[in-house]
Amino acid sequence: MPDGPGDNDTASTSDTGVGSQDDHDPAGPKVFDLALRKTKVTATPSFSYGQTVMYQVEVFNQGNIAATGIEVTDYLPCGLEFDGTSATNVGWTLSGNKVTRTYGGVLNPGQSTTMMIDLIVRRMLYGSKYRMDELCRDISGR
Repeated sequence: MPDGPGDNDTASTSDTGVGSQDDHDPAGPKVFDLALRKTKVTATPSFSYGQTVMYQVEVFNQGNIAATGIEVTDYLPCGLEFDGTSATNVGWTLSGNKVTRTYGGVLNPGQSTTMMIDLIVRRMLYGSKYRMDELCRDISGR
């Protein structure tokens, strides 16, 4: 009976106190929703060629299920070069003009994780493209 004894009981007992009454348990769809924010950490108003610039890449779990095996990809434009000698860049892999990194932990709903990356300022070539970042996939199969 709606609003009767046991109707909103999370222990799921029936009105008589026996068995299971599962008519009012909150249920919703599983939502897998990750977001990414990349910000410049190096606090210099202008940069010189050859200077290293540190960026922070933060991944947020905005969904309601845990995420694992999160692969982050950063496409490097002309004018920025991956610094393979930087200790900050351990875990990042360079392939052409993109770098990737996989977050090996579990990112629960409402949590975020931060990754740092160092890039070197280089001369830009004519026709260069703008930076793009993305969350490629959850390699665990979601």
